[in-house]
Amino acid sequence: MYYNLHCYTRSVVCLLLTFTSLNLFSQTSDDTNCPEPPVCKEDPECDGNGRITKEIFDPTTCSCITQVVPLPLCTETTICDGEGNLLREVFDPANCSCMMIPIQEPFCAAHEIFDEDNCGCIPIITEPSCDLVGISADKDGITINRLTAPIEIVQIFNESWSVMYSCSGNCAETETIPLFAGDYRVYVKLYNAQWHQLCNTNKKVTVPRDGPSSAGTSYCGEVKITTTDGQIELQGKEDANYYYKVARISPSYQSYINCTTPCDSYQKLTNLPTGTYTVRSWNSTWQSLCLAKEVSIENLEGESPTLPDTQTKQCGVITCTYGQGSIHLIGDADKQYFFKVNKRFDAWDYVLNCVRDCGHEASVDDLENGKYTVAVYNSRWKPMCTPFNIELTGQSFSAPLTNRNNKPTNKQFHPTDNIEVYPNPAIQTVFIDLKAYKGEKGEIQLINQYGQIVQQSSYNQLPKEIISLDIQATTPGLFFIKIMLSNERMFTKKLLVTAK
Repeated sequence: MYYNLHCYTRSVVCLLLTFTSLNLFSQTSDDTNCPEPPVCKEDPECDGNGRITKEIFDPTTCSCITQVVPLPLCTETTICDGEGNLLREVFDPANCSCMMIPIQEPFCAAHEIFDEDNCGCIPIITEPSCDLVGISADKDGITINRLTAPIEIVQIFNESWSVMYSCSGNCAETETIPLFAGDYRVYVKLYNAQWHQLCNTNKKVTVPRDGPSSAGTSYCGEVKITTTDGQIELQGKEDANYYYKVARISPSYQSYINCTTPCDSYQKLTNLPTGTYTVRSWNSTWQSLCLAKEVSIENLEGESPTLPDTQTKQCGVITCTYGQGSIHLIGDADKQYFFKVNKRFDAWDYVLNCVRDCGHEASVDDLENGKYTVAVYNSRWKPMCTPFNIELTGQSFSAPLTNRNNKPTNKQFHPTDNIEVYPNPAIQTVFIDLKAYKGEKGEIQLINQYGQIVQQSSYNQLPKEIISLDIQATTPGLFFIKIMLSNERMFTKKLLVTAK
């Protein structure tokens, strides 16, 4: 009897406690004695010191109280972005969030290299591999590195599949080729010393455009270029001489500085018309300091003179500016090119046929309106690009062809078949027959498979007799005989030297 009464009493008490609890927790702000409950900031906020809080309403005090919100869980995981950068996810107390920060790449041992794809050290492969060849591009051109095979062949093509650069057998371990902005295809083939192909690779790369700068400062090597309204200032090292070329390329071509003899290091152009200009600099030995720098000039002091409409086309490193009866072609100042311009209407005829001593620049004026074909070749008669068509419009020009700047062909350029190298393979002596070029200035180099010059001979006049080279002291292997003639003509012959 006692046991049953005790159980009954406990049940009633439990029910009363449960009822009371339900009433307490079911109260809202409307059930409190708060006449006007405050508005609490319920959105979490970061205090800038790694703490997240929010406000909640406390019905017992009729006020907002601060509550700490759990921090995000950062993984601390290290990842590689595929471009050689190691990143780690860490907590940022300033924003109370996870962020990626760069961390130092691992130190690779002497027999390892850093692999940018997975941000780790990998063993150096003793056998040359195309997987290790690096091909990259920036605004200055294309760089190819890790060319460590006994023999390499590198070729760079533009969008028109014209060869922009090539080296065969004598490539440096790192080749840096200055090229204008555009898309290029790079092909690399590696061979062993017996000319057995090890591997090949190709990659499409884009040389970005170094956009024209407005008023401000830029540099061409050691030369400072300052542009302001209607002005260009050039400042090189004091007491040094330079070769400068400054020309407007848009909206029409106009040369403003063209130093064919050394200029003072400081040059200033004023009252220039609005347009886009190119600035190029060379040191006193004609070594280029940079690719052409484009700058934009605005003349705010008055209206710019009315300029004829012109257009430009790029042929490798050659810039063709045409319009209003003129065609102007210009390339690198330290190079030799050949220029051909054909008239394509009425009767076909050359308006420019320069195949000797052309230098790096040519122009034709007073041309009739109509279509023309332009072709440019380097000093070895390789096309700088696929011949292209242009059309002149505007005023009517009709000067006779005989008054134009033509340079006729008066010299034969001999094929490489006129050069004989024997015996091949050779043991002690190799003979070179250059009688087809007797009397010309020339240079002969013997180059090993690593691009090093082993022997070199210069001639003010090449003899008609057979030239002999003593190769007894050379190590057996593959060599190249490089023959450079006047007008930058160059030929290369392979030579295999064997043991006695």
